[in-house]
Amino acid sequence: MIGLQNWLSQWFIKCENWFVKYILRFLPAGIYDKTRFLKQYLIDRIQRIDSAKDVGYDELGFDARTGSPYNPGSWWDLKATLGDSVSTEDVFIDFGSGKGRMVCMAAREYPFKRVIGVEICEGLTAIARRNIQKNLHRMRCKNIELITANVVNYEVPDEITVVYMFNPFFGDVFANVIRKLLDSLSRRPRQLRLIYRIPTMHEFLVQNGFQVETQLPDITVYVAGLKQSS
Repeated sequence: MIGLQNWLSQWFIKCENWFVKYILRFLPAGIYDKTRFLKQYLIDRIQRIDSAKDVGYDELGFDARTGSPYNPGSWWDLKATLGDSVSTEDVFIDFGSGKGRMVCMAAREYPFKRVIGVEICEGLTAIARRNIQKNLHRMRCKNIELITANVVNYEVPDEITVVYMFNPFFGDVFANVIRKLLDSLSRRPRQLRLIYRIPTMHEFLVQNGFQVETQLPDITVYVAGLKQSS
């Protein structure tokens, strides 16, 4: 049964990628929003999680100085950027993990040693915990940690090798997190990959030593630290 669920999930994710690329982005704004939500809702049902509905500042309890509203990343983001390049020594973190969609995908699809989600809103983290619990039996990585914290006060583990961000914050908050990542690389040299959807802080990353590895529509993968040996 789990195999069938995973096959259906993969099929729907591939359909979503095709639908977004060739149809959804050309629809008028009003139809786009309704179609996007319906598409995400249907995939949520297949995935057995609750992650589709956006959440605005009025519900989150903070404003743009702290972070961005909740919008879930694409189901296709990790497949499109990581491929098969994850080992059992890699550790994944999602800054602004929201309802846990990317945490679920990272833990289910890849053999990560550890998967971490950091989210400032406890209400969203509570939803993410329920999503994980309902699907834990399907996860390849069962070492999953969901943390409610302001990233400004969060200490980045020195084992992190893959970072995901869906434009969760910017300005001084973003700079603070990047400095922590760079300090971590100094303490424990390694290669770090940053998967960044809607990369509004691109120039800052480049100025601070991150190199573009892959560019896709709306998403860029950066690398920093040690180069992998061939």
